[in-house]
Amino acid sequence: MKVFVIIEGGAVREIVSDVTGVQVLVVDREIDGCDLSTIIRDLAGGPAAVDAMHHALPVRDEVRLEDVFSAAAEGLRILDTTQSREIQAALFAGAEAESFAEVVDDQGWGNDTELVVLKDFIAEMRLEDRLVKYAKAR
Repeated sequence: MKVFVIIEGGAVREIVSDVTGVQVLVVDREIDGCDLSTIIRDLAGGPAAVDAMHHALPVRDEVRLEDVFSAAAEGLRILDTTQSREIQAALFAGAEAESFAEVVDDQGWGNDTELVVLKDFIAEMRLEDRLVKYAKAR
């Protein structure tokens, strides 16, 4: 997957991905104060600062990414504005799909298979500590 982001007058602090091998190119139009040797003269219709490209190299962190997207979805849901609904539709299309219980029913799994799937998911997503804290707090 390849993505490029064009910014002007701002800064990309981080790009986090859940995909291995994602290629992200940040094109920063803000070149004031940049050393001339670090500027690409014409990239996607204008100049670009190499510093932004370097600082925004992607980091793979599925758990953090999921946390941020979950928080964004909740925040957008609470805002409930035209813009927030448009963002939700663009970012979370299909997120209103089936529940886990519906998938379990559709698959015809028994309780044992459901538990195995949940345990595997918890281990893979490194959620064990958070799940323990949540369970103790209930």
